[in-house]
Amino acid sequence: MIKFFRRIRQKLLTENKVSKYLLYAIGEILLVVIGILLALQVNNWNEKRKVTIIEVEFLKGLKGEMRANRDQMINVIEAHKKNIAAAHTIIQLFDKDISQISETVLNTLFNDLVLTWTYNPRMGKLNSIIMSGKLDYISNQELKSYLTSFHDEANDANEMNVKFLEIKYSRLDPLVDLIISRKNRFNLLFNDSSNTRSSFNSDYKNVFKSFEIENIINQMWIIAKFGLEEEEEHLTSINDILNLIDDKLED
Repeated sequence: MIKFFRRIRQKLLTENKVSKYLLYAIGEILLVVIGILLALQVNNWNEKRKVTIIEVEFLKGLKGEMRANRDQMINVIEAHKKNIAAAHTIIQLFDKDISQISETVLNTLFNDLVLTWTYNPRMGKLNSIIMSGKLDYISNQELKSYLTSFHDEANDANEMNVKFLEIKYSRLDPLVDLIISRKNRFNLLFNDSSNTRSSFNSDYKNVFKSFEIENIINQMWIIAKFGLEEEEEHLTSINDILNLIDDKLED
């Protein structure tokens, strides 16, 4: 092909057709430029295709993680709503006549107060993407922003529950364990009829006369309410992430 073009140029020169030669030379240059541009375009298309394949792989992995986090967060929220409802009911009973309330009801209330879920989000895929510096493979800027802040949001969502549990373990348990039977309470959880009752009776009357216990449960109630707001915001973010991922995968 090169020899063919060279012969044409030489013929034009020998025939003294300079103008035609110049036009031909320009045309040849344009063909070369077009060829280079086409090659670059094909190369860019191949690179973009490779990036798209990697992005889809990332998104599918993130979708699995975020679905698991969403399901876990839903369970956490439901458990904490139960904590809040139980705390509110218990607070109303302080300095009231509880003689007509059965021990089973009171045990159930205290179980609902203290039994909670801890949020432990799955972030293996997300951390891998961030640590490898490949977050830029995610083309949607809004999704990228959500993913960048996900770790901090997850910590915020878990922060109040950590405080709730700290108060339970360090302040509430030492007091109520002196006057409420754990054995009788936990028998309700497992519905184990073969398990005998404790030989000690729970003293709920003194529980509801304790100013300190009332203050502790009030504090737990307030913390759980603030925590619930953070958790619901985090759940909204997770749902937004999943929607953005689905939109991108459907492109």
